[in-house]
Amino acid sequence: MVETTGAVRERPPRYALLDYLRLVAALMVVGLHWLVNGIENGKVTSIGPNDWADPWASYGYLGVSLFFLISGFVISNSARGKTARQFAVGRFVRLYPAFWIALSITTVVIVVAGGDTFTVTVPEFLANLTMAPTYFGQGFVDGAYWTLVYELRFYALVGILLFFGLGRRLDVFFPLWGVVMVLCQLLAPEATADLPFTGGFYLLFAAGALIAIVRDRGPAWWSVLPLLGVWAMSVRFAIDKAIVLDERRPIELNPVVAGGLVTLFYLAVLSMCIPRVAHLRLPLSQPLGALTYPVYLLHAHVGYILLDHLATDATKWLVYPLLLAALIAVAWCLHWLVDLDPRRARIQRVVDRTLGALVDRVQPARFRRDPLRPTPATTPRQRWLRSDTK
Repeated sequence: MVETTGAVRERPPRYALLDYLRLVAALMVVGLHWLVNGIENGKVTSIGPNDWADPWASYGYLGVSLFFLISGFVISNSARGKTARQFAVGRFVRLYPAFWIALSITTVVIVVAGGDTFTVTVPEFLANLTMAPTYFGQGFVDGAYWTLVYELRFYALVGILLFFGLGRRLDVFFPLWGVVMVLCQLLAPEATADLPFTGGFYLLFAAGALIAIVRDRGPAWWSVLPLLGVWAMSVRFAIDKAIVLDERRPIELNPVVAGGLVTLFYLAVLSMCIPRVAHLRLPLSQPLGALTYPVYLLHAHVGYILLDHLATDATKWLVYPLLLAALIAVAWCLHWLVDLDPRRARIQRVVDRTLGALVDRVQPARFRRDPLRPTPATTPRQRWLRSDTK
């Protein structure tokens, strides 16, 4: 029988290494877009191909996989012991205020300087406010926003479990989800392209959640075996993506490198299971981690437009670092505006009184509270989990 109510290892207040990994993921995506994609797609026409950067920057597409892996780990932890109301309010405050401001900045830049290459209509802007415009028949104002739909779906999946009072069953659900996805990938890989939550990027969310379970509960067969299967399918997915990208671009991606990078990402997040690593204190980790979301939201189309207006082959070595510095500065201003107290606290109160109250209104009363109740450490494995290795 799968045991899910044992002692939970003490968690650090913040996983500093994960903040660094978020920064790595963000820089991978920025490098891919600014150095490769924007030029290849004709969105940046003022400079020629960066042949020196193509062989390594092209692997930046895997930065999204690292983002999703970290997200699965973090959300699995943050959902434990939360009610549906608390989870919904917390995720909304984390995502939407910063997104709305970044969306508005991007829209203004497009309207002012986008020319014929970049356009945005009023219906597109309004639909993008939901973060899922494709459900309303509209495109993304910024192409990088597609990843947010995956995030929302994963949050919705966890939120539904909490809504029905299944918060204590998350440690059962995530291994089962991982097993189901592995079986879908092996038995009907074509079907997973059309069915959500059956493979692809969702493998990374499940993997992150499984790593969080291993970190909290210790290595057990019911969590480790699904994690190994999901890792194998994630490597295959990354290699398949590399093959598809090879067909679209003149750049040849090495499948071994793609699979190796994904494996390295898994090992990096898995290192959170080592108490000394999980409790590391790294300089500037909190501000660096906080900046990655606004950097991601603002870098793509705004970056393309500014590069096209400011950079030439002769000046790009100056424009690239200046543009990156400006992006970080604007991202910090956005973080300061919406994420720091007392502004964040005010936003959270407003959201709790509206969205939170709505969730409580529609949720059956018997499901509104599902706290986790850790039991005393009684078995050797539980005593090991409670040990303090400072």
